[in-house]
Amino acid sequence: MNTDYNELARQLYSLQFGKLKGCVLFTDLTAGHGEEGVLLQLYFDGREETAGDLARKLGLTSGRIANILRQLEKKKYIVRTIGTDDRRKVLVSLTESGRRHIDKVYSRSLARSAGMLDLLGEEDAHDLLRLFSRIAELSK
Repeated sequence: MNTDYNELARQLYSLQFGKLKGCVLFTDLTAGHGEEGVLLQLYFDGREETAGDLARKLGLTSGRIANILRQLEKKKYIVRTIGTDDRRKVLVSLTESGRRHIDKVYSRSLARSAGMLDLLGEEDAHDLLRLFSRIAELSK
C-alpha cells in the first residue's frame, strides 16, 4: 500500500475542525488556538460564525476570542457584520486576504503533520487516523 501522508494529514485536520470541536488532536498545536485557530475554524466551517460559536468550538473564553477577533480585524483577515435574522448577533467571516493567509499556514502545517505521519509509518499512521475517527464518532 502506498500511503499519501498529506491526505492523512488533511483528514486529521478535517476531524479536528469539523467533528471534534475544541479538541486539538495531532495537528500542529500552534494552529489549534489563537489567531490561526480562528482562521482555520472559519476556513473549515466555510461560512460565517458568531464569536460565541468560535469560542465554543475552539475551547476559548469570550474575552480571548474578542482579543483574537480584534487583532484579525486589524490585519484585515476577517470582517464582522450584523446578522440579518438577528441584529443582536455579530457574524465573523474570512476576507480574501484572510483566506490567502490561512491557505499558506494550512499548507505549511499539513506538510509538518504529513512528515510526522511518515515518521510513524504506514500502519501506525492509519491506526492514528482510525482512532481519531472513532473518537469523533463517539463524541457526537
